[in-house]
Amino acid sequence: MEIIKNMNNKRGVSGIELIVSFVIFIAFLAFIFSYMSPLSMPASRSVLTTLESAVSDNATVEIETTPFAVNETMLELKNASCFELSGENPLIDVFITDNSGKEIAFQSNTGNVEYTHEKFYYINKAAGMSGKQATLEGCVPLTINKDYSTSIIRTEKIYYNQSLAELENAYKNNYASLKANLKIPANSDFSIIIFDSNQKEIISMTKPLPQMNIISKEFPIEILSDGNGIMITKGFMRLLAW
Repeated sequence: MEIIKNMNNKRGVSGIELIVSFVIFIAFLAFIFSYMSPLSMPASRSVLTTLESAVSDNATVEIETTPFAVNETMLELKNASCFELSGENPLIDVFITDNSGKEIAFQSNTGNVEYTHEKFYYINKAAGMSGKQATLEGCVPLTINKDYSTSIIRTEKIYYNQSLAELENAYKNNYASLKANLKIPANSDFSIIIFDSNQKEIISMTKPLPQMNIISKEFPIEILSDGNGIMITKGFMRLLAW
């Protein structure tokens, strides 16, 4: 009789364990669907795609770039401080940057360009922007396809610091209007954070984040700045939507 009683007790314990396990499983599923909400993810992804496209349309400028490379060894041997680009069109309504993205001086009517002891340079053209002019003398003449060579001209869109600043101002002072202009649904929200190449935050358009249904994307960008001279810098943009 004692053995039968023990067996019945074990069956009772097993039944309780089964019920407890079932309750825990149901609670876990409820947590997944309540806090992760997989059914709402496609809508957030759609908002993120809309946001990325809208920010690009509103905060970029088109820039045409002609890369060229110089004979660095010859210029170093001649202790050059500048060089002359023979065979190039007059350098009008352009700005020139070196490989670091820093603007360098040039003389438009002579084709003289400041030498910053680098091999690669870029002639850039963007609407309304003109680089710093300087009187450069004693420049070493370079012959095209011999002492320097150009690459294929490329046209691309890069982010413009003033447009990003305007976007940030609108985000902080007129968020509802900005959402409408960017075609973001009224029941959705977004954040934009921009970092420099050292991952230091330089622009922040943020709101308190919810604890669920956040979709994010981060990608490298280039930023054209003209506040204190013209410069093209590299960075990262992080977009969040929920």
